[in-house]
Amino acid sequence: YVGEYNYEDGKYFLAYKIVPQKVGLFHFSHFSDVNSTVENQDFLGRCNGVGLDINVKLNDGVDNNIDFLNNSPDPHFNDWMLIKPGERFHKFGGYCFYVVE
Repeated sequence: YVGEYNYEDGKYFLAYKIVPQKVGLFHFSHFSDVNSTVENQDFLGRCNGVGLDINVKLNDGVDNNIDFLNNSPDPHFNDWMLIKPGERFHKFGGYCFYVVE
C-alpha cells in the first residue's frame, strides 16, 4: 500500500483494512519514509532536502504477536528477526497473525 497519513490533534495516524484470502501465518510490517524526493509534498514550512528515519509505533507499542515468528519455517523470521526484535520487528510496526478456516 502507498498512502498518506491523516493529521489530527497534533498526531499523524493511518489505518489499514486487510482481508486475507489464504490460511496461514502472516507477518505485516509498516515502513514509512519522508524524504526530499516526494514531489507531491508541497506545503509551507516543508524542509527541502531533508530525509528522516522514522520508527513506527503500532498498536501503542504492544508486542503485536512477535512470538508467532517462532513458528515460521523461514529463518529470516524465526531467527534473524528475533535476534534484534527492536530493530527488525518493532521499529517497522511489525505485526503477526494467523488466518484459520
